Amino acid sequence: MRVTVVGGGIAGLTCALSLHAAGFEPQVCESARAVEAVGVGINLLPHAVRELSELGLARELATIALPPHRLSYRDRTGEPVWEEPLGTAAGYRWPQHSVHRGRLHMLLLAAVRERLGPDAVRTGLRFRRFEQSTDGVRAHFLDRTNGLPAVEDADVLVGADGIDSAVRAQLHPGEGPPTGNGVHMWRGVAHHCHILDGRSIVVAGGTPGAKFVVYPIEDPATAGGDALMNWVLEVRHGPSAPPPGETGRRITTAEAHAAMASWNLPWIDLGALVEHSSAILEYPMLDRDPLARWSFGRVTLVGDAAHPMFPMGMNGGSQSIVDTRVLAWCLARESGPAAALRRYDRMRRPTVNAVVLANRELGPEEIIARAVDHGGPLPAGRAEEIATRYRRLAQATAAQVNSHTSWTIPSPATDRAGASDRGRHRYGRRRRGRSRSAGALTGSPGRRRCPADQGRAGHPDRRLRADHALLHHVPQQPRREPAHRAVRAGLRLNRADLRCQSDSDAVAGPVTDPGGTTRRLRRPRSGTFRGRRWVPPRRGL
Repeated sequence: MRVTVVGGGIAGLTCALSLHAAGFEPQVCESARAVEAVGVGINLLPHAVRELSELGLARELATIALPPHRLSYRDRTGEPVWEEPLGTAAGYRWPQHSVHRGRLHMLLLAAVRERLGPDAVRTGLRFRRFEQSTDGVRAHFLDRTNGLPAVEDADVLVGADGIDSAVRAQLHPGEGPPTGNGVHMWRGVAHHCHILDGRSIVVAGGTPGAKFVVYPIEDPATAGGDALMNWVLEVRHGPSAPPPGETGRRITTAEAHAAMASWNLPWIDLGALVEHSSAILEYPMLDRDPLARWSFGRVTLVGDAAHPMFPMGMNGGSQSIVDTRVLAWCLARESGPAAALRRYDRMRRPTVNAVVLANRELGPEEIIARAVDHGGPLPAGRAEEIATRYRRLAQATAAQVNSHTSWTIPSPATDRAGASDRGRHRYGRRRRGRSRSAGALTGSPGRRRCPADQGRAGHPDRRLRADHALLHHVPQQPRREPAHRAVRAGLRLNRADLRCQSDSDAVAGPVTDPGGTTRRLRRPRSGTFRGRRWVPPRRGL
């Protein structure tokens, strides 16, 4: 099956990797003439890191990102309001990652070109329209390099072209531009010494338009040096503000210093942060109303094209990655593209639409907004309730992420070759003696057993996933000791009952069989049990 993916951002490239892993032929068409490492910081929550790990990117991701251990909500004076652990510290089997968006983008691009080929991502193609029939879908583009039209024929078309999606505009004509809440985000990256414990995400302030966010995305190159910090300052503009959709306006150093003057955060030098920022850019806080439908025939949406949301709870990019994995799974499971896209729509849209609406009500950041109204920190139970409710709504609690079945589609060849190692038959029936919990974390196609899992072949007490240095061990149910068959009496006995001390032991003591009956078993005067096999005595000539 051929799939055209419109948009070569994080959602589009992850979509290509997911489709390729499921056995499809994706082609990514990107409007920009070149894909470059631009942007600022982004957080990938554990449910997104799990999906990237199952695509075989855990090790590469860990080399470019930092795993934060704590989320700290604080007031405008820097005093704690609420704190909670993140990632593995919160019980997830996968970490959370803070990473520069440009570096993540380049990692995904390199993986797509390595696995799918150098021509898997075509740049300079601006999407114009599509037309579909019962046999396929044709996408029309403008080639920006020569000004000529271009056409891509496929079985499925996926719109991954962001908040201003042209694919979405054709599916929902007359929707209009995105809507904002009057808040603009001034974003930058700068070198600064680590703050707090060096692995904290800090959200200070209260309501939108009066918040400051900062976290590290790269450790110092040398001991005692400065880390690379991502920071965001939210401001509200007056009536003379630029139009809501205008993005990327450069903020001068003087403007930034003036806006920072009212903040008093003793654990960070805000002036130095502004001075060391290579560029400070303004982005309006925008979203769109949730849609009643994403999929039409052979065409669907993923990521910000489907559900742009306010950046509360660090959930936008992570939900986009999950979209692509579920989409590939549905296409592999259903008999036809239209049925697969309808199933994907039913599985993902209600959950993500609920997150969009929750983010309009501040999401988990309701904790600091209510603290401002409360005049101090909320009771711990109330704050925990708000945070847990949001995670449950996004299907991102530790229990939900750790236990749900993998979206990976194993290839038949890989599944046959690895059936004994994973404890599964080709068609999903489990082998005896294997833990049922292991099925949720099966490896992706082509995954090899890591060295730590090869020390004792077939050992039942522990299995390691790929990238074992980065992920946690998956515990298995212990295997029961095999019962021995008593050759002479036809009884099943435990090892403790088989005690032939010498050839003079002619009669064994009382033995209880599995049915509860006590018998006396006469044993041979010589011979022994080796494992499950009784070895008769050697006879002379």
